[in-house]
Amino acid sequence: DTWIPVIKELFRLSSESPSPVKVGSVWAVERPNHGEAALLNAKLLKQHYSVQFSNLQYATAIHAFLTSNFLSVFERNNLVGVGHSGGGGALIQAVECGLRNRHKIPLQSIVLVEAPLIGPEVWPFFQVLYDGVKKSNARRTQRWPSKEAAMKWFATHSPWKSFSPDVLRIVEDTYFIPDNEHPGFITKKTTVEQETACFVDNGTQLLAAPFLRTILEILPTHISEGSDSDFWPHNVYAAITENTRQVRSQLASVTTINDVGHYVSHFSLSSAGLGLNTCSASRNQTTHSRCRNLPNYCAKVAVGLL
Repeated sequence: DTWIPVIKELFRLSSESPSPVKVGSVWAVERPNHGEAALLNAKLLKQHYSVQFSNLQYATAIHAFLTSNFLSVFERNNLVGVGHSGGGGALIQAVECGLRNRHKIPLQSIVLVEAPLIGPEVWPFFQVLYDGVKKSNARRTQRWPSKEAAMKWFATHSPWKSFSPDVLRIVEDTYFIPDNEHPGFITKKTTVEQETACFVDNGTQLLAAPFLRTILEILPTHISEGSDSDFWPHNVYAAITENTRQVRSQLASVTTINDVGHYVSHFSLSSAGLGLNTCSASRNQTTHSRCRNLPNYCAKVAVGLL
């Protein structure tokens, strides 16, 4: 749901841009343990995924969507995948799953927004990070007497306190449900338990970037990142920088958005083109970036947000 302001911004940018490439439709694919999906899957999540919900589970859901009949013929021929953070890794792993099963994946290009290009070399740092996440989440407030009280809490805690007002309005409208275990209180649709479960992965998420290296020549890939290193440990950022440098010549474009960090799509909607208008610019104005994601005759694109 918090992608809604970004979706509006994408349509605005598309309508105002001189580029012949326009956004025709947008799909958002949420993790199966978040939001409304978490409510539908609550029993299954409690029984089988209370400790860990790996990124591969998300990738499986994305792959199921991409190979389903939900997309029209037009959308299947003109789809740009946009993945933020772990969603970017899951998107890559969905592509891998499709190729290994000889399925045609309907993606003309992908845009990875703050999706770290890191491999197994950072696993020791992630294990330390996981311990910190578990302890921090265990102390998190999980229920409030009202939406007003909840939003006051969010306004003083990271990362929500820096979110765009448009995003915070979506949070207020869509995040909460009555807490059945504590009458008179509300709680989040996505439990803290599930937030922890999908962050504390088993290491398989670190195989996404090595696979991406093998398909960069056939799947145009755009990188969009915030300028502020405010989320990962220093050693992880160092690995991201080095890995991006190694494949820079194979990437369609690399965009750095100033004055924002990891949650770039929620902090600064004015710069939330997420590489889409970068793509148009690189085709028309620059020579060092390759923008092969769309045929020149294509008038519209479909965008999948993850």
